[in-house]
Amino acid sequence: LELDIEGRENDIRFGVMFMPYLLLLSALFCNVFLAITDKQSSGYINSRQIVFFSFHKTILCAFFALFLLPFENFQINIAGILISVFAGIFHCASVIFIMRCLKSCDAVFVNIIMSAGIIVPSLLGWVILDDTVNLFKIFCLVFLIFSLACILNLKKGGRLKAGLLSLLFVCYGMLMVMQKLFPIYSPDGSKALFS
Repeated sequence: LELDIEGRENDIRFGVMFMPYLLLLSALFCNVFLAITDKQSSGYINSRQIVFFSFHKTILCAFFALFLLPFENFQINIAGILISVFAGIFHCASVIFIMRCLKSCDAVFVNIIMSAGIIVPSLLGWVILDDTVNLFKIFCLVFLIFSLACILNLKKGGRLKAGLLSLLFVCYGMLMVMQKLFPIYSPDGSKALFS
């Protein structure tokens, strides 16, 4: 009996240590799969279909989120509802701009622009939410802005591409702002369900 308990504890420890890596690997796989399918599908649809696709993708995400309701503490206030509505609008707009950008840009480049969207919540957090600012954060932000400017300068394709990429940057950044605001203004709301 003593050996059995010790063996189970080792199994549990191994599972606890192994689970984050498994989740990280599955998230990486899903992101790569999403990027590939988005790039492939962007060549088959026109502008009107992109809006239709974006709307249905957002509705599908909301539908699957309903399955989380029994497992989550679902309490939300008016601020949480408003933030959720704006997050849905920015998500839908982001999908539209992602698909439009993927029609004419590389998937890696589009993902770099989306990742650079972290600039928006960082700046708003420092200005509006009084987030802590230190020298390292300022250095990283300046470096990221400089890198983004260099990438946009190197990318050829005219003002339309630069405009679409800028709109993607802003929409994706505002989506991150909504994710930052939701736990602040709706502390009892389900963060997993919101995401």
